[in-house]
Amino acid sequence: MVFSSAVFLFVFLPIVCALYFCIPKIKAKNNFLVVASLIFYAFGEPVYVLLMIGSILVNYILGRGIGLFAKRNCVAGKRSILITAIAANLGVLCIFKYTGFLIENIHEIFGVRLPVPSITLPVGISFFTFQALSYVIDAPVIMAAGAFVSGSSIELSADGPIKPPYAVYFQGGLTWQHAKLGILKAFQNMVNDELITLK
Repeated sequence: MVFSSAVFLFVFLPIVCALYFCIPKIKAKNNFLVVASLIFYAFGEPVYVLLMIGSILVNYILGRGIGLFAKRNCVAGKRSILITAIAANLGVLCIFKYTGFLIENIHEIFGVRLPVPSITLPVGISFFTFQALSYVIDAPVIMAAGAFVSGSSIELSADGPIKPPYAVYFQGGLTWQHAKLGILKAFQNMVNDELITLK
């Protein structure tokens, strides 16, 4: 299922929106969005939902570690966990996306014949890997706060542009006030970057 498909536009999206607005509490809404995002991802690659959940858990644990070391002002501990997070995320990306490329180049350069594994590329692996990295690198406050669902929704959010000034993270659910603040912040950044001018 893709964003432009009839199934998404006329079945999945209306059901998710209706259920979201029927849920009274923000925490429950966020939990629902995480589950809905995993269901959406499962439409394309059901087996790789486990990879997505594993990525979320690993990055949550690593982010919490960064938060704990930050509270103790332990730069070496923060640095070692950050390096681990980068290596783990890029390692997963390399395994799924670049294994065949690396093996073929080893064959060409060194003449070593290695079997090239047939690895199916998970849909959106680059996107969710770099979202996970930004979750650990750019947003340590979210991780340190122990906001697992908020962090999960960041990693799973394929709905937001990832290029500044549009990437803004909120904890506790999206409300009209959050949307208004996000629009005003994006507008202000565009003015500051001279993408638009006011007269």
